[in-house]
Amino acid sequence: MDVETFAIDLSYFALTLTRSEDQPELKVQKMHMGAMTNQEIVIRVSYSSINYKDQLMSKGNPGLVRRFPHVLGIDAVGSVVISHSTRFKVGDDVMVIATPLGQNIPGGLAEYVKVPLDWVMHVPRKMTSKQIASLGTAGYTAALAFLELEKSNIITKEGPVLITGACGGVGMTAASLLLAKGYEIEVVSTSTKLNDIYDGCKGASCLGYDDFIKQNSFPLLKPKYIGAIENVGGRALSVALRSMKESSKLCAVGMVVSEKIDVSIMPFILRGIQLQGINAEISDNKTRHLVWDLISNQYFALPISPSIRECTLSEACEYMRGKNPLPGRGRVLVNVAGSN
Repeated sequence: MDVETFAIDLSYFALTLTRSEDQPELKVQKMHMGAMTNQEIVIRVSYSSINYKDQLMSKGNPGLVRRFPHVLGIDAVGSVVISHSTRFKVGDDVMVIATPLGQNIPGGLAEYVKVPLDWVMHVPRKMTSKQIASLGTAGYTAALAFLELEKSNIITKEGPVLITGACGGVGMTAASLLLAKGYEIEVVSTSTKLNDIYDGCKGASCLGYDDFIKQNSFPLLKPKYIGAIENVGGRALSVALRSMKESSKLCAVGMVVSEKIDVSIMPFILRGIQLQGINAEISDNKTRHLVWDLISNQYFALPISPSIRECTLSEACEYMRGKNPLPGRGRVLVNVAGSN
């Protein structure tokens, strides 16, 4: 299809990152959208969220932000307002989750967002826009890691699945999916709320982060876990790899502590451990439908729901500036439509 360009005239408020005296500065300001192509649609955003990557960008991370002003927000859920495609009609409820949104193009912490057609999916019929946004890229990533673990044909009763960073959006969703499927889990976190969250969850045991990483430096530790979803990197990833059972898989999701690990090759050779990196953004269309089918079918049966703190665009700006502390557990949902 030939690419055609159309003039539009749309002003909107957005949470933007600018430069002031070579320092990044966050503010809610008016932006303007002046054109689009027939390969794009414009969405009126109802909800977005604050993710770890948003926090990195809010500090002007040069690997993620190259042009200013930059509109933040890697998630966007809302309704179509302008479309030249037969796939998406005006009024359709749609979502942009686990894409380069907010990196290569202006993001979802805005009243309107213009996105390529290939990044957009319809909101599953069983779920609302708010429910989708409350999960966002974090929930999608957790479900993707869960599906990757299941590919290794792990047996539910042969031991626990390890989850680090278990009080964040990825960790809590992953834990919930595993528990719902009958797996035993061991959850690890620095949060003082760890035991409160998982208290009463049959099949869940809790371990503080400091206790978890206080392991000796042997290249192999006692085999304990049949699988793992590792969210923090660094020492925790090293301990996890050395504690895996034979032929098990570890899904590496995040690196909030460190992107470096100190581990020998022995777990991979002597125990046949698989280390699977999880990058939600590179999912193909078939995988995306599998993930959202899993989420929409399991959502109302999940034993743990990530705690949600709802805020406006202005309040999101204060969170990212550090004037209001971000919660140590769960998710921050940004009600963009209710921000005026």
